[in-house]
Amino acid sequence: MFAYPLQLAVAAALSIVGAMLLALLPVWLGGITSLQLVIAGVLSAYLGFVLVQARGRAGRLVAATVWGLVVAGSLTLLEPLACVVLWLVLISTMRTVFWHPGAMSWLLDLLLVLLGAGFALWAQPVSNALALWCFFLTQSLALWLPGGTRRRLNHDFVSASMQAERALRALAHQSSRSGVEQ
Repeated sequence: MFAYPLQLAVAAALSIVGAMLLALLPVWLGGITSLQLVIAGVLSAYLGFVLVQARGRAGRLVAATVWGLVVAGSLTLLEPLACVVLWLVLISTMRTVFWHPGAMSWLLDLLLVLLGAGFALWAQPVSNALALWCFFLTQSLALWLPGGTRRRLNHDFVSASMQAERALRALAHQSSRSGVEQ
């Protein structure tokens, strides 16, 4: 699994890349089109992070395919605001499926996504980079949602620690036996 510093690093990287793209793309594509493409791109990269950090392998390819189809379809069929709202709900749903299953967790995750979107809208007049940073910084808090990966992370650490201790004991026992034989 992952730790909070990795979440912050991903937030920073996506914010910087998104801000750079928002500065460059309007020259070639126009304002709204480039904004939609950048939002789709950084959310796709974030979903990639969510899927890579998913515990099991089941469903990741299906989730990525569904995401791609929804993004492509919504870009052609929906208004820009409707696209973004749909993508945010889908991000929340997929993160809930892969990180912290449960209806209550989904509602809390959806509130976290909407809070992040609110912070992004608040910060956008200052800077696009700040808006993206506020959104992804808020999303990094998903690690702490109930039923989330923090508990699994602790369990994984304890399991790995116990397995390492068993391996060291076996190695020590084997080396002490080979020392007696010589």
